[in-house]
Amino acid sequence: YLMEKCKVNGSESHPVFTFLRQSLPAPSDEPEALMADPKLIIWSPVSRTDIAWNFEKFLIAPDGVPYKRYSRRYETINIQSVYKNK
Repeated sequence: YLMEKCKVNGSESHPVFTFLRQSLPAPSDEPEALMADPKLIIWSPVSRTDIAWNFEKFLIAPDGVPYKRYSRRYETINIQSVYKNK
């Protein structure tokens, strides 16, 4: 079910992504950035907790608690070192 295309922002956001955004309001590596070009924002309402673009990443702890959120620019390979140090 989670592998299906779904809305991640706005009033029609999938509940899992609403939970993740509320738990981790901004990417830890780019807390200020949302979108460089506001014309690309096509959902409503807009919030800073929104997922800015494809490939934002969420790291979830084994107990199901959201642990870290990363921007699309964060190299996925670097997440392994964060996980090992947890």
